[in-house]
Amino acid sequence: MSFLVGGLFGVHIVAFCLLAFGYLAYTQPDKSCCFYLFAILVVDYPSMVFINKYFERMSASHVSFVVLYQQAILVAVVFVLSGEKGQLADFSTDSFLSACRFTVSLIAVNTRLSTPTQLLASAIAISQRNTTGFVVSEVVTLTSVVSLSIFLESSISSQIEAKFETAHAESMLAGFRRLLRGVCDGEVLLDSHLNIQGDAQSLQHLLMMSTSLNGKSFEQLLQPEAQPRLAELIVTTTGDDLKEASIPPCLRASLRGSNDIRVAVDLFHVPVHLRFGTHHLIAFREDTESIIPDAACDLPHFPRNKGRTPSCRTPSFRSERSARSPSLASSHTLDELCPAVQEASLLIDTSSEVLDICQAHLHYEKTGGSALPNLRSVIPTSDWHMVRGMVQAYARAQRGPKEFKDWPLKCADNTQLVARKVILSRALPPKLWLQLRELQNAAREADTEAIG
Repeated sequence: MSFLVGGLFGVHIVAFCLLAFGYLAYTQPDKSCCFYLFAILVVDYPSMVFINKYFERMSASHVSFVVLYQQAILVAVVFVLSGEKGQLADFSTDSFLSACRFTVSLIAVNTRLSTPTQLLASAIAISQRNTTGFVVSEVVTLTSVVSLSIFLESSISSQIEAKFETAHAESMLAGFRRLLRGVCDGEVLLDSHLNIQGDAQSLQHLLMMSTSLNGKSFEQLLQPEAQPRLAELIVTTTGDDLKEASIPPCLRASLRGSNDIRVAVDLFHVPVHLRFGTHHLIAFREDTESIIPDAACDLPHFPRNKGRTPSCRTPSFRSERSARSPSLASSHTLDELCPAVQEASLLIDTSSEVLDICQAHLHYEKTGGSALPNLRSVIPTSDWHMVRGMVQAYARAQRGPKEFKDWPLKCADNTQLVARKVILSRALPPKLWLQLRELQNAAREADTEAIG
């Protein structure tokens, strides 16, 4: 940066010096040093223009050559001014030479090239004016110039190294966070005060919140009983005796979702050392075992066949019954399936003994405190943002039906499904038709592909 700034200002400084020494060489022809300095600056001016115009395309070898060229110009200036004992060899000349040497060291920061050049310039000056006072002054100037060059070079090198290390760490962190989004339900980056950094959209979708979580304290999203355990987890995982190959410990806690809903999650913590202090990367995975706990039956009682008692079946029981007999899986009444169903159109097979249902079209309406089923409940948390973005993008666009592939789905019994073909088409605004076709069990198909 100093080299570029020197090139930008050097063009104007050298141009001004050219005019000054050209005027002196014309008005005072007896002082030959003015003519020599004018000639030297004429040679030096193109290098300043070159730096100003082609700095972005200059390689390291080009920069080294320009630095060496500037050092040679400096030696020539010292030689001319030191040789003019009877004309300009006074205090002002010594000050001008010292200023030139310091300026070159500030602009062309290269100790390996500048040190020999500065030694040569001091040797030339001392050989021309071999006095005790001048020798002491020249030694002090030489030491100061070389020390300044060493200090600047080490400082700039450390800054560049720190920037590269920070960029490397941030790049690795970004890739690691992207990987975590595919393995877990999401991740969130916290600063040293446990405040959320960034949008944290995966956490926002998990908690079903509409407001941004950027800058909010992560501890406030935890249930009170889980807050001290989070502090213990952070202390445990940031210890010096923690092995690098060890698996990060897991904390099972509950988060405060929208409307104070408890969301059970498994939390994993890894400390991240960045330029501005230690940050904390929290990966979370929804605790699916606690999503749908067994509950007492609270559905209204409807008349049934004699000998049948109303009972609440768990999802695992229903799946077992469905696996044994498809017809038995539909033995529930419509009020058990969803209280919000107001109309149902069924395609039945009259060739079967129990009139199997081949297709079903259900019409839902909100009644009282009942809630409508939603797409959010059947899409995994890690894929909800992607799916919602596709649906909203299609809703904003003015076009016909569009086909998508491989949408992940989840069932109440934690079964993972994949819709190989998904078709979106328009209905009455703002509604859309969504068709899920070729549903397949994701785990079973993964096992099949692994065997194949």
